Amino acid sequence: MPTTLITTPTFARHSVRPWQILEEAGAGPLRPCEDVALPTAELLGYAAEADGLIVGMDPITAEVMDAAPRLKVIAKHGVGVDTIDVAAAHARAIPVVCAPGSNSRAVAEYTFGLLLSATRSLAASHTAVAAGGWPKLFGPELHGKTLGIVGFGRIGRLLAGYARAFGMELLAHDPYVSEAGIRAHGAEPAALDALLARADAVSLHTPPDRSGSPLLDRARLAAMKPGAILVNAARGGLVDERAHWS
Repeated sequence: MPTTLITTPTFARHSVRPWQILEEAGAGPLRPCEDVALPTAELLGYAAEADGLIVGMDPITAEVMDAAPRLKVIAKHGVGVDTIDVAAAHARAIPVVCAPGSNSRAVAEYTFGLLLSATRSLAASHTAVAAGGWPKLFGPELHGKTLGIVGFGRIGRLLAGYARAFGMELLAHDPYVSEAGIRAHGAEPAALDALLARADAVSLHTPPDRSGSPLLDRARLAAMKPGAILVNAARGGLVDERAHWS
């Protein structure tokens, strides 16, 4: 019977139905680690029996593929495939699939929650009140403020809808979306540097650069408006963390 090796601990955490689907298909689901991602050394060992992989943030390298002579497909439990060596998979005729749109609304809602929390100091206020204090923390209204969305795919467009409901002005940057497509969702197209200079808040929803360089380096962070809020719900490598905190 074919074996589906599941390396991500979040797969089917809240439902038995995905397990049932795999079992009904005779796909022999196997998840060796339930709380953490499968360590690389163990992954190489289990891969020898795998006909399919369902992975999370695990680095699926050429070495992993070579350790899995029966491997027929790699499925990303999510959207981004940047942790999978797609070129190596293509060279070995192994399809790589993902689940676009599966978590778009959840990420967009979470992003807007982070924006609200940062703007109105919700976490700091809660912590202080829980400790017996009663701080008077200032938090500006979002209405009338400008939100810059970098990456205007499914998540960016959903976020734009939430921001419009709060009366925010919208800028969007995405080299893969036409100006007409951006305007259709109520946002003004903008070059990245112009967006950073004008936005009161910036939200990132784009894959990392293949070169590994941060999208927001020291110069671009310095060019943002004083007091601007930055929300990164995409990949950590998009922001130069040292420059951000220095």
